[in-house]
Amino acid sequence: MLSHKYIGVVALFLLWTTMGLSQKVSLRNNLLYDATLLPNVGFESHLDSVCSLGLNGGLHGVYNHYNVRNVSFPFGTSVKDGRMQGDLVAVGGSADREKTK
Repeated sequence: MLSHKYIGVVALFLLWTTMGLSQKVSLRNNLLYDATLLPNVGFESHLDSVCSLGLNGGLHGVYNHYNVRNVSFPFGTSVKDGRMQGDLVAVGGSADREKTK
């Protein structure tokens, strides 16, 4: 059985959300991207009742272990007489904005 305190909290929440007190700024996240280790975050601000402005950003990373021999790379580099071995680490970011109407 639900307690009177729980029912009171739910009733207060429903009353507060129906009074027209909408959010002016919101924080967004894509949990599917977080699960694949590509964190991102977004902010959205409501300019008026039909228009909003959003900013999105993300962080991307790459790791690779390589071992190459007898390979020609772009821009005139090649490994013909030897062998190259090592680790590659790269980090990048992205940002964009959107305006909805």
